[in-house]
Amino acid sequence: MTWWWRTRQAEPEGVGQEDGQARRAQIARRLWLGIDRDAKTWYPDDAVYGDRKLVRTRRQMMKHRLALNNEIRAQLRAYNISPPAKTLHCKKGVAGLLAIEMPNPALTACLHALTRAMADLEVSIAELTEQIEKRVASDERLRKLQQQLPSMGALTTLTLVCELGDVHRFRNAKAIASSGGVVPRVYQSADTAHHGRMTKRGSRSLRSVLGQWSVRLMAHDDLVSAWAAPKKQRLHKNKVRMMLARKLLVGVAVLPGATNRPTCGGALDVELKSAK
Repeated sequence: MTWWWRTRQAEPEGVGQEDGQARRAQIARRLWLGIDRDAKTWYPDDAVYGDRKLVRTRRQMMKHRLALNNEIRAQLRAYNISPPAKTLHCKKGVAGLLAIEMPNPALTACLHALTRAMADLEVSIAELTEQIEKRVASDERLRKLQQQLPSMGALTTLTLVCELGDVHRFRNAKAIASSGGVVPRVYQSADTAHHGRMTKRGSRSLRSVLGQWSVRLMAHDDLVSAWAAPKKQRLHKNKVRMMLARKLLVGVAVLPGATNRPTCGGALDVELKSAK
């Protein structure tokens, strides 16, 4: 009864009674025999969990800082007050905001409170960024990866490694791309198949750094620019960027065992040569 109840709790809603019972029976049999051929579960240890928490906390703080920035700009715009600086969270912007007197004392108190909160977040973000740089500098594997790949910073390196985890748990390149959410949704019915937008499943931090890395490579790397130029003529630049992000994700995952060249796992080289 214990095995059956565990599988019944794990059964998703919306499954028919007959199909659900058969599926639970199969899951219960695999659990009883101690085998599971369908899924490979990997649990991060304390070190990997700490790295993930480090990059994810920094990302959340940056989102909060952006929300405070927008709130301050909206309050200034309501009374036609020009911002003291282009970047509000810098020292000049914070000092200028604290010197502004709004028409109402209550509005002035709100503006100064938002400014102080944004300044505190900026300090915390700087501390987390410093911790990320120290973490990459202290690990030889992370340091070599950062030096080997182009346009890689400490944040991108640590995020890729900690969010990917153990790459041996993936069966193929499609599984790696699917874990990052950089694959399209597929709707199939009989002989018809429709590919929609990205699934955006998995780690948001991973997709964020992949997108930023793709933008940098498309702007400053000659090999990537030559690869992306013909595709931009027939596709939107965001689609090309996500195509590159998928190649980068798979290339980083297979890089240690596939190639020692300082490129994106050789994926772009192969496609560029085939295009020629």
